[in-house]
Amino acid sequence: LPPGEIRMLAPDALEGIGASTHALPLGLTAHFIAAELGCAVVMLGIQPVRTDFGAPHSPLVSDAGEAIRRELQACYDSR
Repeated sequence: LPPGEIRMLAPDALEGIGASTHALPLGLTAHFIAAELGCAVVMLGIQPVRTDFGAPHSPLVSDAGEAIRRELQACYDSR
């Protein structure tokens, strides 16, 4: 995807992503949260420009994060 692109992902789309010796895969984590809380779980992802360890966020990624924040705030405010 182009850098800064936002996607809403179902837990099944995340299988095998994010596994390490210190973290559970994102899909497994989402399924655990859904089972424990009895709710639907989706993940929001932003396509990065760089994935180097310690690399700062690019302006495109920061702008996407701010767009998500504004949308979530608008949903909360309209309740």
